[in-house]
Amino acid sequence: MTEYHFNVELAQRHGVNGAIFLHAMAFWIAKNQANGRHFHKGRTWTYNSLEALTKLFPFWTRRQLVYTILMSNPAVFDGVALFDPDHGNLIQTGSAPSVESMQKLMLKLLLQKNPFGEAITIQPRTVVVPVGMGSCCPSCWRPGRSR
Repeated sequence: MTEYHFNVELAQRHGVNGAIFLHAMAFWIAKNQANGRHFHKGRTWTYNSLEALTKLFPFWTRRQLVYTILMSNPAVFDGVALFDPDHGNLIQTGSAPSVESMQKLMLKLLLQKNPFGEAITIQPRTVVVPVGMGSCCPSCWRPGRSR
């Protein structure tokens, strides 16, 4: 039987799913550190494919897993949270989605770099918006793509 653990303080900040995920990440990073693996620019890191993560967390669907990762906003290769001004991947909040705001978002995603300074050219399939906002900007979506 596989057991999953979490830190109560992390659960208060990130929810139980986020705390479970972050606890697992901390375990794998500590394991890599102890084995002298995946060390780059002064930091030990870990990685897994979405396919592997769905096997490691069989109680989450792929969608739940992606949402858990995004909402937990974990520190990445440089020790800074995934979504942080230092990464240049935040857009101003407080307004409804628009063509202009979506273009800014896409540009920021396309300019993201990996730990080696190479472009990772993220092409999202889904944009998560608050309840009731999904139909506010249908022209932001490419024809033929689901909303």
